[in-house]
Amino acid sequence: MVSQPRRAHLFDRWAGSYDAEFTSSDAGFPFDGYDMVLKEAVRRAAAGPGMRVLDLGISKSVVVLWE
Repeated sequence: MVSQPRRAHLFDRWAGSYDAEFTSSDAGFPFDGYDMVLKEAVRRAAAGPGMRVLDLGISKSVVVLWE
C-alpha cells in the first residue's frame, strides 16, 4: 500500500501533465476510448437545449464543458 505522503507526491507530479494526457491521441491506458465514453454518456443523458443537468461526478467537468 502506498503511503499518504507518497500518494500526494505522485498526484502532484502527475498534475502538470494530466490535462494533456486526456487530449493526447496516444495516451494509452486508462484514457483509451475516453472521448467515446463521454460521447455515449451525453447521448444517453438525452439532454437538449434549455434543459438543466446536474453533474454529480468527481472529475474535470469535461461533460459540462462539452459543446
